[in-house]
Amino acid sequence: MLWANDLRNGTVFKYEGKIWIVINYEFIKMGRGSGTVKVKARDLMTGATVEKGFSQQMRFEEVNVSKKTVQYLYHDETYAYFMDNETYEQYQLDYERVKESLIFVPEGERVIMIFVEGNPLNIEIPKSVNLKVTYTEPAVKGDTSSGAMKKAQLETGLEIQVPLFINIGDVVKVNTDGVTYSERVSKAS
Repeated sequence: MLWANDLRNGTVFKYEGKIWIVINYEFIKMGRGSGTVKVKARDLMTGATVEKGFSQQMRFEEVNVSKKTVQYLYHDETYAYFMDNETYEQYQLDYERVKESLIFVPEGERVIMIFVEGNPLNIEIPKSVNLKVTYTEPAVKGDTSSGAMKKAQLETGLEIQVPLFINIGDVVKVNTDGVTYSERVSKAS
């Protein structure tokens, strides 16, 4: 069993019949009273994120979790398919559960799969990814106002705002938390 104080970042626990992973942990102590643990957690089944406050005396069931690097193969309307490159074992997850994460993952790329008690449950994506620009309008000559942005479509279908100097074929770094442009990784050749 876990105490509320044990709910640090990355901890997986069971609460109200659901399996959660802690994204952010904060301990709040005011005056003479006992402290409160405030966590931001993601439901590993639905991907929903909530913020909860718990008293220090609360206990939670710990969940047996393992992670494995797998290759994203493809998806259809129902499932997303992944493969372990060492054993060639294939896994499938409900596409609805992972589609918001897969917008950052081109087919053939590696992701971290989260297994709960031996069963694949969800995937974990990095804080930033490098994606190729497949379409963007050319910059208008003379439009050099600082901070000017334009829309660009990336290889996964994701659309983001990029600076005017970005062209088709460039590879850009995208922050997955805010879905924002970070920097140009390489120019189109």
